[in-house]
Amino acid sequence: MEKEKSSLESIKVQDELMRKEAEDADDIATVEKENASLKLKNELKVTTEISRKPIDEKLPKVEASANLSFTGIEEMELFLRKLDGEMKEA
Repeated sequence: MEKEKSSLESIKVQDELMRKEAEDADDIATVEKENASLKLKNELKVTTEISRKPIDEKLPKVEASANLSFTGIEEMELFLRKLDGEMKEA
């Protein structure tokens, strides 16, 4: 009788342990999903902030100098400003 009681108690303890391990596994999966979701939200936020910056802030400044052989700097800057305005309108 005592052995049966002890054996039954052992089975109950094992069942409880397995249930808690399953809950822990579910908790870990939930945390991993939340972490992945937060990473995606952060990427979206950063990308959105970058895309909202004016094009002048995104591109390196081109300084005209005597050593520069490119003659269309003004035309390129004008084109980029026009493109930035079109992107803002869209």
